[in-house]
Amino acid sequence: MDTASLEILDIDELLSLTRWSLDQGNFDQALIYNKHAMERENAEAEVYKLGGKIYAQLGLFEHAKKSFKIFLDTTSEALTETFQYGMVHYDNNEIKEAISIWTEILQKEEKYPPALFYLALALANNGQTDDAIHHLNQLISSIAIDNMYFERGRELLRAIEQNKPSPLNDSDSDENWDLAKYSNDKKTIN
Repeated sequence: MDTASLEILDIDELLSLTRWSLDQGNFDQALIYNKHAMERENAEAEVYKLGGKIYAQLGLFEHAKKSFKIFLDTTSEALTETFQYGMVHYDNNEIKEAISIWTEILQKEEKYPPALFYLALALANNGQTDDAIHHLNQLISSIAIDNMYFERGRELLRAIEQNKPSPLNDSDSDENWDLAKYSNDKKTIN
């Protein structure tokens, strides 16, 4: 669709095309539709939520952070998008910021599974294994076994406990264990 064709579409049509393109995995087309929606005077907050997701999928983390920030400034109670904002920081290797964001989420919703899991993962990678274990135990005890985070949490907990330095273990470094496999298969937001 050329630029002239996009100009005749209203904001709802552009958002609908953006969502559809995202669902189809056509991130390049979703970006084009969303950028046209962002240029409109009556741009809705959802434009920035979708923009954050698109930019994160494309690995444009600075753009994703800006878009999510604009969205969250208008919608402070959006747990999913706040979590995704933390993921953008995490994927951009800004671990302290991600930890801070997920900690804030847990102050509002103490059993939010994605935040519990990724906070534990970040803490474990940061050498804070006791805190990571605490959050994983909280996760496992608060969700159903068919929740995707249940088994992932148990696996991560086992890995941490098996590799945690102890008086019986000469290793005073946990650098030999790979926690990346417990993260998303892709470093993106769905």
